[in-house]
This record gives sequence, structure tokens and C-alpha cells, in this order.
Amino acid sequence: MKLLKIFPKNFINLILGRSVLNIADSFYMVAVTIALVEVYSIEASTLTSFALIGMIPSLVAFSYSYFFNKIKNTKFWILCFQIMHIILVSLLIFALVNKAHIAFIFIYNFLFNLVNCVLTSLNVKVTPEVLDNDNNLIKKSVDIQYFISNSLDILSNFVASLLLGFITYLSLMQLSIPIFLAGVYFFTKLNLSKNIQTTEETEETEEVVEASIVGNIKTLFSRNAASKIIVIEAFLSGATDLLLKLLPLYLISINIDVKWLALVLSVWRGADLVGAMVAPFVKVPPKNFFYMDYLISGTSFLLVFIIDNSYLKLLFFFITFVVIGVSGNFFEKMLYDDYEGEDFGAIHTIITSFYSAFGVLFLLIPFVYDNIKVLGVSLNILTIMFGFGIFVLLKFEKR
Repeated sequence: MKLLKIFPKNFINLILGRSVLNIADSFYMVAVTIALVEVYSIEASTLTSFALIGMIPSLVAFSYSYFFNKIKNTKFWILCFQIMHIILVSLLIFALVNKAHIAFIFIYNFLFNLVNCVLTSLNVKVTPEVLDNDNNLIKKSVDIQYFISNSLDILSNFVASLLLGFITYLSLMQLSIPIFLAGVYFFTKLNLSKNIQTTEETEETEEVVEASIVGNIKTLFSRNAASKIIVIEAFLSGATDLLLKLLPLYLISINIDVKWLALVLSVWRGADLVGAMVAPFVKVPPKNFFYMDYLISGTSFLLVFIIDNSYLKLLFFFITFVVIGVSGNFFEKMLYDDYEGEDFGAIHTIITSFYSAFGVLFLLIPFVYDNIKVLGVSLNILTIMFGFGIFVLLKFEKR
């Protein structure tokens, strides 16, 4: 709590708004997944389709990046999208109660993810402003934001799963509505400038710069090392998600009972949380961290697939995700170091699209090839090569 006292009240309200949104999202996602199974008895292929359709908004996030350059009254739009959350959850509850056609569930979920994607980028956009554009505070805030986000992801999913032992999925979904409303309350307390310009100023601004998708992509790639790390991170995020999804098959292939999957997943989430806690104490320039990340995490994850001892496998698995947990913190710090505050919202939408594109591509791989050991070894050797590549790139940049 002492650490939070150094931040402006505006930032505290933003963090509280984001936090309750994170909790409500978790409750919603757990509830809707259970609903699909209980109400519609869907098969694995339909559940995969549901997940893929839900990813479309983030996949095409770049297409509305221009919106973040032109928006003036950010607070108004944050409140609008937060209220849309509540409306969509209410519609979904109504559809489930009346056992509407499953197409409605797909549509409402697609719209929910679209609203969520835009709202997340809007929150990123206002972060520098709520911190009075103080670079020192912005960097310190990353430690707080990342730790709170990771902790709430783990805890809210755990609590949601626990609650389902006592209440129905509909009750859980209904419980998310007052939590979304709490988010509205905290966002109303934000004090943001409306950035309203005179006609003369607007015309002059439009003559100087044309806000466009191409322009935003050019801004992203104007930073040589940072942009390469962003693309590599998106690629490796998709690769890691694929390997995690194939974990049950890997356990079976090495003659380990699939019941131990819960332990492995707990080690993963626990390691991620440890990484978030350790990150503030790692003192290296943000970009420099990534070649160390790729060399260490790539090597330790590679060892998971090539050594025989199960205990050592679990140890290296833990090390891998501690390092990956730290990297999320440094990724945000790198963005604040290399890009201007007014570009954050637009750049965030493009980065979101990169992550989703690689996420979708890697999800399609098992339809063609599903040998997890070969995939694990190949992808982690590639990760190590990325580490050497970033190391060389940064050395040349310093010259």
C-alpha cells in the first residue's frame, strides 16, 4: 500500500477499474464455457470454433487503430464500452435461460470480445495521462500493473472454479454484472482531459499528420530492435500456447498419468506469478533482457523435452515460466521506453493483432502435425536462436 501512495489518485482509480474488469471477465469466461457444455452439449471441434471466433476481434484490432489517434474524450468511450459489457452479458444470460440457438451465443461472445479488446487498448492509451506523463512513475507503474494483473488472473479463475461447486454457471455470470458496474464507478472517477481542439488547430493537425493504419504500423516499426522483439514475442507466445495446449498428449506420450496435468498447470501459473514478483528486482535495460530471456527460457524448456527425469522436467518447466513471467513486465517497460504516450492505444491494437495472428496460426498446426516432442524441441531451438539474434542486433545498434 505504501508503494501505491507515490501514484496519483487518477492512476489508483484506473487500476481499480481494470482490476474489477479482470475479475468480471474471468467469471464470465468460466461461466460461458461451462454453459456451452451443459446447455448445448458441444463437441471439442465446436468449442475450438468458439475460441477461434472469439479471437477475431483481437486478430483485426489493427483495423481500428486509427480510432485511437482521433479519439478526444477518452473517458466517455471507456464508460460506453464498459456499459456495453453489462448489456452483452445480460443478453447472453437471457439467451441461455431461453436456450436460444447457439449462433446467438457465438455472436454475443464475439461482440463481448470486441468490446473487451477496444476497452483494453483505451486503458493502455490513458495510462501516461493518469500518471501525469511522468516517465519515472510510468516505469514504476508497470511493476504494479503487471503483478496485479497476473495475481488477479490466477485468483479470479480459481475463485470462479471454486464457486461453481456451490452455484450454477448462470449465477456466476449474473455475479459478474455488479462487478462490471463497480468498474463503471471507478472509471467515472477518472479525471481526463477531453483534448478538444479548435477547428483551426484540428485543420492544422490534419495537414501535418494523417492518422491511418499504415501510419501506425510505420510508427511501430520505426524502432528497429523494439519492433523485432514485439514480433518475436508474438510468435513465441503462439508457440508457447500451442505447447501448453498439447501438454495432456505429452504426458501420455511419456507414460505419466494425465491426472498430474493439474499439478503441471499449477506449477505454470505459480511460476508466472513468481516471475511477476521477481521482475521489479531485475535491473537491466528492457531490450537487453529479451536475449537473456530467450537463451534461458529456450534452453530450460528444451530440457523439459529432452531429459528423462520427471522431477527435473518439472523444475525446468518452472524455471521457464518464471523467466517468461518476468518478460511480460519488461515488454511493457520497453514499450514505454521506445514509443510516445499518444501512440500507445494505436500501437497496442497492432500488437494485439500480431499476438492473435500467431495464436491462430499455431492453433492450426495440430490439424497438420501433432508430435509435441518434435514441436517442443524445434520451437525451443528456434527460441535460443532468437536470443543470439537479438544479442547481435543490440550490439550493432550500440555502434
